[in-house]
Amino acid sequence: MSSDAAQCAAFFEISATCAANTDAMATAADLLEHRKVMEKIAFLMGKASGMSVEGVQARFATVSDAELESISRSCVNFSVLLHRYGRACRDFEAHPEQRMTDLRSHGLGTAWPNGLPD
Repeated sequence: MSSDAAQCAAFFEISATCAANTDAMATAADLLEHRKVMEKIAFLMGKASGMSVEGVQARFATVSDAELESISRSCVNFSVLLHRYGRACRDFEAHPEQRMTDLRSHGLGTAWPNGLPD
């Protein structure tokens, strides 16, 4: 789940950068707030699974670089990321507990059987 959250944090960060490039600063600011939420989830879940802060940061850097490569480092191709991650990341952010339920139903477990910590 930490990996999913890192993936979504990278998606929201790239989304914010692309929005800022079109002078949509309010949208960019909103997207950066979404990124912060996903980053927090990534760090909490990483910590619960024994990952170091550096490990989570490295995962974020790796997925961010892969996402940028998938759009040839150009916001012109942003629709690729939007199609791949848009809905899933919005749903994950809005309902992280549902993602934990989904993982449990596939036998992957979670560090918090009663939901995310505050």
